[in-house]
This record gives sequence, structure tokens and C-alpha cells, in this order.
Amino acid sequence: IPAGITIAPHIYPKLGYNPITDLTPICNFATSPLVLVVPNESPLHSVKDVLVAARAQPGRLSYASNGSGSLPHLATEWFASEAHISLAHIPYRGSAQALPDLVAGRTAMMIDIIVSALPLIEGGRLRALAVTGAQPTTRLPGVPTVASSGFPGFACDQWYGLFAPAATPLALLKKIDDDVREVSQSASLRGQMWQRGAEIQYIGRAPFAESVKRDWLRWQQVAKATGARVE
Repeated sequence: IPAGITIAPHIYPKLGYNPITDLTPICNFATSPLVLVVPNESPLHSVKDVLVAARAQPGRLSYASNGSGSLPHLATEWFASEAHISLAHIPYRGSAQALPDLVAGRTAMMIDIIVSALPLIEGGRLRALAVTGAQPTTRLPGVPTVASSGFPGFACDQWYGLFAPAATPLALLKKIDDDVREVSQSASLRGQMWQRGAEIQYIGRAPFAESVKRDWLRWQQVAKATGARVE
């Protein structure tokens, strides 16, 4: 998951480990976009509406996150930076605390991990405005991407990957990689991950390592541009 691997090193000054040198990527087996949601009674019905509201009152439109330094937090800051808007960050200790306040209208919006928001979207208590992936997700048909809403190139997924200590023997890495590739063909696993808002997307060791490096550089740039830090 990106937060501990490609985000944390850029926002925690005393992290205590270096994911790039201390860990080695094995493979990725699934990805899931985040989702931009608002209360069902909100007057905001699109990404454009969010931009209009934010520009009308700079720094006053609030957004909840499931914690400072989390993927949803940094994704929202990246979105705000790309859109040239200023938002008020209200951090919570997880989605379970943030979502009730969002439903009640005490915060205006939230980019959240899809599995947390899905029950409230499907129950009609939250409205999904956009997903953050490069492509729409079959889990939320009809919901556009942030990229298609005026921000080409904006793509942010929560990925599910496996890592091992850097000194792990190559033969063991290959065995784990092969086993995960085989399991990723399972219809049962695909169904379970789909229920969680994720889709199976197996990526082997070499391309996954390159993907992790790209993620690392992107969040380094976002953290630097937004000044995001967690002491």
C-alpha cells in the first residue's frame, strides 16, 4: 500500500526505515482507485462544482481525511495543487471517524479509500463525484475520473503489493512472485477484491519495482509542493 512505502519517507522526518534500500518489491496483485465523495444533500454534484465553491471562498471549503500523511490526504493535496485551489484540511483518526461527520455535513468533501466509502455510497448517504484512477472502475459505474474532469494525467491508485527484506534470496522472491501470479487468476480472489472496490492487476517484480519508483518520485514532488509534513 503506497502510504508506508512511497509517501511516508517524504513527510515523516524520523521514519526509521528506508523502503527503497531496506525492502525489495516482489509483485503487485490488485489496485483500487480512491473516490471523491460529498454528503448526499450537498449542492456539489461534480468536480467542477468543487472548483467553483473552493474558488468562491479560498481556504474555507473543508475536506476530511483519514489521517495526516495518509494516501487520501496527499491525494487531496495533489488535487488542490493541480486545481490551484486552497482547501481546509480536517484530519481524523481513520475513515470510521471521518465518514460520520462527512455524512452529517460537518465537512464538505473527502477523497477516501473506496472500500470505506462504498457502503455509504450504495446506501444513498454519500454521492460519488469522481474516482482517482486512470480509468473508471466497474465498482462505481457511471462515476467519472478526476482526469476526465479537467485534470489529464491525474491518476492515483491504492495498490496492493508484496515486499520482502532487501537481503531475501532471489529464489525465494521468484517463488513468491510465481505463487501470487497463479493465485491472481482465482475467480474467488477476483470476487473478493471486487467487493472491496479493487480489481486484480498482477504486475511482476521488475515492472512493479519501476512503478514503485515512479510513485516515490511523484509523492516526493507532491510533498515538496504542498509542504505536507507529519511531526
